[in-house]
Amino acid sequence: MGPRYNPYSRKSTPIQWGVSNGPHVLHDTRLPHDIGRPRPRVRGTAPEHAPAPSVGAGHASGRGTPGTSSGSSGTSCLLPTPVGAPTSEHDLSRSRRTGAPQLLAYSRGNRDVALQIAADPNRRELAIQGLESKRYAPSARNCRAARSSLWEDVVTTANLGDPHRPDAQMVFGAVAILQAAGYRAAAEVAEQAVLTAKMRDIDIPPSVSFALRDARRASQRGMGPPKKANPIPLERLNELEHGHRAEHPEGPLWPVRSVTIATWWLLREVEMSSVAQREVTLTPDGTAHIFLSTSKTDPRALGATRSHKCACGSVPDAPRVLPASLCPHCAVKEHLDQLKCSGMAAPDAPFFPTQSGKPASKRGVVHTIASLMHQLGLPSHSASGAPLWGGHSMRIGGVQYLGKSGVEVSRIQALARHSSTAIHGYLQGTHAQAMTNVAAEAGFSRSLASLQQELQALQTHVNANKPPPSASPPPESARSVWNPGAHSKLHYLRPTDLSRTLCGWQWQHCQTVLRDPPEYVAPACAICRRSLISPASESLSSSQSSDTSSSDS
Repeated sequence: MGPRYNPYSRKSTPIQWGVSNGPHVLHDTRLPHDIGRPRPRVRGTAPEHAPAPSVGAGHASGRGTPGTSSGSSGTSCLLPTPVGAPTSEHDLSRSRRTGAPQLLAYSRGNRDVALQIAADPNRRELAIQGLESKRYAPSARNCRAARSSLWEDVVTTANLGDPHRPDAQMVFGAVAILQAAGYRAAAEVAEQAVLTAKMRDIDIPPSVSFALRDARRASQRGMGPPKKANPIPLERLNELEHGHRAEHPEGPLWPVRSVTIATWWLLREVEMSSVAQREVTLTPDGTAHIFLSTSKTDPRALGATRSHKCACGSVPDAPRVLPASLCPHCAVKEHLDQLKCSGMAAPDAPFFPTQSGKPASKRGVVHTIASLMHQLGLPSHSASGAPLWGGHSMRIGGVQYLGKSGVEVSRIQALARHSSTAIHGYLQGTHAQAMTNVAAEAGFSRSLASLQQELQALQTHVNANKPPPSASPPPESARSVWNPGAHSKLHYLRPTDLSRTLCGWQWQHCQTVLRDPPEYVAPACAICRRSLISPASESLSSSQSSDTSSSDS
């Protein structure tokens, strides 16, 4: 039996199943699959805290495989651990930086397994530990652990009491010590200690909240603005030399182009470091697509795709509004070509690799940004000594570039994957710079509205004095008319006044009349027939026209 092919891959590559890291799937390709190919099935093993395996493992993408039942009453809903270690060529973990969100295998739950875990103390403890490890993100866990350790050391050294039972004097004293030592987040350290004590059901005196409020307010006086990443000037990146050499050993190769792409796609540094080459696609219409499987605001690992079209005219029918060095589509295309020429092209390899082929680190990305901005002649630190460039500089720079260019805030918000008004914090009012001609626009709108009102008034006046529309006169060949009906008569027209019949009927006001019908469609009007035979009797038909008209209308 030949190898089955991966339905989630753009190329005909054999299926490689994910390597388990606990319940995580490291090989987590989630690109749209080709429905024309059959989806595979493979046997797997259950996790350590689950009963014996009895189901097939899910695909590394996290989607379930066909042929395996799942449901609340079945026995095949174990959390599968994929088996069969993939080769390094198809290990997507190579493109993921340490600490990046990972995708769990798909499962709908199993009642029997839940009861077995509840009855077994060891499995129950493992389940609790697994959920506890996900209470906070890896980056947040390190920060919280550092704050907790700092709180305990300061309180113990100062002999302020039991650090696990904070009181008002301990809170205010510890914040004072940390603030004097230069900590900008002194109040946050005390707040975490108080919150941790409350979670442990420790009685906290009411005075603690007042002491914490006063300590927070006092420690923030004269602190100055916080460290905030400056926006990258996207329009100036074409001034830099597009070289291959990385600016830092842990930074991306082709730094100028990498930063240009990340700025157009509004990427954070963690998202930039986690893009795999298979998640970048180009379409013939000149559109570059990047599937962002790792995002700060995507804890469920759903992923999102964002796209940009060519804007330099290198693709047929594309507008020529940007230089080729700043075109998002051409930058992605050239980046893929450079990866192929350098021998670093691989579906699961990082799209922004370092010299060693690994994902760029946060320090490497931030150092790269700072180095490029230094080459542009921009300062690296503020007047207070705070660094000006960080992992969000690319994202903020792209947002502000679009805002200054007049792009609607709602469209920028969608591109940035923001579901709240946090985008305004990135814009920092730059979108108002595109509204310098508001006075002229307002005047033009009012002038246009006035013109529309004048046109409507004129049209109303014309319609009021306009006579009712009259039917066009019949052609010379029209000699008779007939209004279809059960009791209608055939009428003959007056030679001197074609708008009336010989009997006096004004037939042009009738919308259903037929001209010159066959003689046999209806009997002729008696008055019209007499007038046609004897023209002298035409003058007598006027007195009888009302009766005839009422019978034919």
